[in-house]
Amino acid sequence: MKKILLLLFISFALSTAATAQHSRQDFQQLMQLEGTWSIADEPATFEIWCKVNDTLLEGKGFSVNGGDTTVNETLQLSFAEGEINYTAHVMQQNDGKPISFKLAHAANSLFTFENPEHDFPKGITYRFLTSTKLQITLVAQRERAPIIFEMNKIK
Repeated sequence: MKKILLLLFISFALSTAATAQHSRQDFQQLMQLEGTWSIADEPATFEIWCKVNDTLLEGKGFSVNGGDTTVNETLQLSFAEGEINYTAHVMQQNDGKPISFKLAHAANSLFTFENPEHDFPKGITYRFLTSTKLQITLVAQRERAPIIFEMNKIK
């Protein structure tokens, strides 16, 4: 009987973890993204995030070369029905279609978004190091090292 109860508990815990609900508070912490960020090693590469409303942030990744600005991606963070989604539309990739990543973990200023079906990246993490420093990690499969960017908030 104890084994059956233990198996039921483990099964319930796993199914609950698989459908983890996130709170509005988790989303509010992501509002720290609002503003203009520059990649530390590439000062001409930026992300700008704007608050649309309490459940939506929109962003844009772009680079500036001389007087020319090139938009590399459009981004969106949304909160609905207990889920937080990160959607990226990267120019010249994925046949022009946006790719969504679901928030899998949120704790201690670290937010991990995952899409195991996507080729690269499989995951994206945003870690707030301070109120003006941010680390973004693009997670690949085991045979490929993650790509890490450090960003500084400039506005």
